[in-house]
Amino acid sequence: MTTLILFPEKRAVLAALRERAAIASAEARKKCRFRVEPHNGGWAVISVDSDRLHGQCKNHKEAVQYAEQLERALDKREATTSAVKGFADRMFRWALILGLAMLGLALWGTR
Repeated sequence: MTTLILFPEKRAVLAALRERAAIASAEARKKCRFRVEPHNGGWAVISVDSDRLHGQCKNHKEAVQYAEQLERALDKREATTSAVKGFADRMFRWALILGLAMLGLALWGTR
């Protein structure tokens, strides 16, 4: 047995679905850093942020693979940068602590 949805209710359901689709599309666009567009008889890989051309390919599949490769390289670089930054922060803290301890001992020794 099927339920009947009245016309105003159908409009409300459709409006909610359109809103969800718009939100999902916006979230998907935020995650992508490169887009693939037709360009001079081939396909171009373009940065979303700066509209800079990163490469051209003859077919769409190669262009998408190249864009995915660029995404993976950026993810890898960001992960490495955060690891190095964490190490540098820890080393700076230790150097600061040791420097303050040495200064305290030097001041204590002059008394």
